[in-house]
Amino acid sequence: MSSNVPINTETNGSSINSRSIFEKQRDVLIGQVAQSMEQIITNLNILNRNIESFITVGKEFESVSTLWKMFHDVLSKEHYPMPEETQETEQNGEGLV
Repeated sequence: MSSNVPINTETNGSSINSRSIFEKQRDVLIGQVAQSMEQIITNLNILNRNIESFITVGKEFESVSTLWKMFHDVLSKEHYPMPEETQETEQNGEGLV
């Protein structure tokens, strides 16, 4: 069965031309998006490695932190005059002479 609608080859050719231009531009844009996504994934992997190294360094200082905390707790349990208390005793004449 043939249709009775005449085909305008000029219009049909230009639509094929424009479609191929559209497809070429679409392919270029898809390629750019894919390249950008690969770059994002690479940068995220680098960021992940850096964060893991920071966590490792933090864990290495955990024992030092615990030691300083114990030192602070021991000093805070014993009564040592604080700088404010030392100034008050000097003003009252109770300091060592």
